[in-house]
Amino acid sequence: MSHATRVQPFAVGPSLPASCALPRRVVLNKRSLCTSLLLVLNLAVMPLKAYVSESFPWHDRSDVWDYAANCSRSYDLCHAGWARYFEARQPAFGVAFGEDYDVIQENVTIPPGVRNVSEAPLAHLTYAAFQTPAQRAYVLAVLANRAPLANFTFLNTGRLLGVPTSYSVAWGEKTTNVSCIWVGFHTPTYSTAWLFAKFFSRLFLALYIVHCVWTHYYREYAVLYCNLTQFGLPTTHARAFELVLGDPTSIILLNPWIATAFVLDFWLSTEYVSRAFLRISQTDNALIFVIACFYLSRTVWFAYGALSLTSRVLKRLGKEDAFAEVDPSMTAMGVALVAGPFTCLQFRLLLFIDLYHYLFTCLLTAEQQARGLEISLAAFVYTMLLGQLPLLWGFGLASWRRAKPKHAFASTSFNDWKHRFCIGLAMARGTDVVCGGSIYALFARHKGCKKNVCISQRGADCFVLYEDDDGRRTSARLSLLRCVDLRRVVAVTPVHDVAVGTVLANNEGHQGVRITVGANNCMWLL
Repeated sequence: MSHATRVQPFAVGPSLPASCALPRRVVLNKRSLCTSLLLVLNLAVMPLKAYVSESFPWHDRSDVWDYAANCSRSYDLCHAGWARYFEARQPAFGVAFGEDYDVIQENVTIPPGVRNVSEAPLAHLTYAAFQTPAQRAYVLAVLANRAPLANFTFLNTGRLLGVPTSYSVAWGEKTTNVSCIWVGFHTPTYSTAWLFAKFFSRLFLALYIVHCVWTHYYREYAVLYCNLTQFGLPTTHARAFELVLGDPTSIILLNPWIATAFVLDFWLSTEYVSRAFLRISQTDNALIFVIACFYLSRTVWFAYGALSLTSRVLKRLGKEDAFAEVDPSMTAMGVALVAGPFTCLQFRLLLFIDLYHYLFTCLLTAEQQARGLEISLAAFVYTMLLGQLPLLWGFGLASWRRAKPKHAFASTSFNDWKHRFCIGLAMARGTDVVCGGSIYALFARHKGCKKNVCISQRGADCFVLYEDDDGRRTSARLSLLRCVDLRRVVAVTPVHDVAVGTVLANNEGHQGVRITVGANNCMWLL
């Protein structure tokens, strides 16, 4: 956009140009259509991204030792069976990763002559946070030269609400050159019916996302297209328009049912979450580490869910100005990049190791603690820790500086960086005049009128390009009515002879806010 760009005022009602009987010509910007559909495709396949790490339900599991029968009969039989299973897959050194199992070697340093040792060395042990109290005590005894490493052998069964989610065996090995602890991890094999149920539920979620994108976003373009063809825009007599599509991502992110489904899906795959935790605790295999980080990037839905809940609380308390809205693209990138390293950091800091060790065992009896861990409480805390990351940014930014609201609401520069880039690809050249963005002028005066005060939804806006009578290229920003909290609006009035609506507000508070909508109940506002 050139530096000569200026904002064009507009009005509705008597000042509208007279309509003409001949229809206007409206064309879709093909580059914006492709970009928008690619972003939708990214949304639609999100539920299936879990299979980057997880096995498909038709995966052959016939080589797995029959732990289901043996572990239900005897703890000792279960321990011995898993020990043989992992020892058969133990590499000469380093790590080994299979379809459903991992075996990791952790070298330990046992200082000679030392009889007392603190818990600090635990921070250097892979999976230290997931040790049972007996494992933890024995490791410290080994490091203090009070117990032989060769006798170190433990079975640990992780459970979520009593349902097994992982089996791990740890055993010690000492040679003339090295002392090490091996950790073997295996995911439980659930019934084929359950695995297919989870697979089809993810397919259903993907289809539901596509359905929501159509009904809440793209269907509105059909109405807009027809209205532009019949009425044009109230700001011009132009006969030709180019429609630049936006990104529906933010519309889907704020759907509470979709966010809840993703959070539930994450924790219903706890066996693979636990496996990702183990894999992210090692750095010997960089590719496996990156895949584990990618799997944990699904925790971005913890952040979106937390932002939606926080918005509801702030609006109920009337504290909308206490939070600076976050860019959903930056939130996704930030959480995706931070989730893995942040998780790895937690398992390397003694503070978090002790915290999770307590959470894993506090709900269990002494006998239950000797055989495994209950991860439900720790899962809740982990969800809260990941979910609060964008909240720290939003509250911190709002308290650190009280930024003056921008007034170039109609300009593409008002969008976040990702959508500025996408719009830049779509528009062959810049614009001379901009108009629209009336809802952002409203939000700047009355933030409580914004439906969600924590997430920016500017990326969902579309732009209508045209040339006025003077040959100046003009861009009109249109926003969806669903971004407005209609409980704060006095009236929503249909106007049957204009293509789009607008916001009519005074400066006396949100009680004076009125909105018009275009013909055919068009939800786009200029």
